[in-house]
Amino acid sequence: TYRWFLGRAVPVRDGSGAIVSWVGTATDIDVQKRSQEAQRFLVEAGAILGSSLDYRRTLVEVANAAVTRIADWCVVHGVEPDGSLRRLAVAHGDPGKAPLVEELELRYPQRRDTPFGPAPVVASGIPELVPEISEQLLSAAAADETQLDLLRELGLRSYMCVPLRVRDRTFGAITFVQAESGRAYGEDDLALAEELARRAATAIENSRLYRAAEERAQAARVLANVGDGVVLVDREG
Repeated sequence: TYRWFLGRAVPVRDGSGAIVSWVGTATDIDVQKRSQEAQRFLVEAGAILGSSLDYRRTLVEVANAAVTRIADWCVVHGVEPDGSLRRLAVAHGDPGKAPLVEELELRYPQRRDTPFGPAPVVASGIPELVPEISEQLLSAAAADETQLDLLRELGLRSYMCVPLRVRDRTFGAITFVQAESGRAYGEDDLALAEELARRAATAIENSRLYRAAEERAQAARVLANVGDGVVLVDREG
């Protein structure tokens, strides 16, 4: 486990001023350091989410910002009109491992019967936190030995997944994983992830509302140029 410490040291000198020894302290400041980093990350993520109405692009940027800051890799899924999940973004601190995540997504689509992951989180709307991913959990999540080998190769250590939800509507989920760093997620990390997801979901909702308003405005402009009316015809005429 890696933690932040604050180191201090002062020299002890003899009568001639020569250093004969040192006295030092090491203070565990991990909680304070993580809290500061979390706040900086939320500020950065908020700026990214507010920079564009193209929520797909901003989610990619948020995933990239999350890597090395609060995760070793991050994946964002969105809900399609038919209820299926579509990967919108994937980021990994090691670019060489990003294709492994993509291969997993292509060969093994998200299933709602898995013990953990975006699909059950989207279905339930309840976030998940797994401080330590065990071999038993990996085996239960894998559909076959090939998928299990891929999951092992990623070196999964700790995991959390939070829904992108506004009111009673769920747009998708964000998954955060710790691997190479050796860090484990806790309740404070989950609270940070939920706040990030809340802001991201709000940005998605605002983007969609803006797009809908633009479409209505365009329809109004069309109607303004129509002399008498509009006729809508279905497939049966």
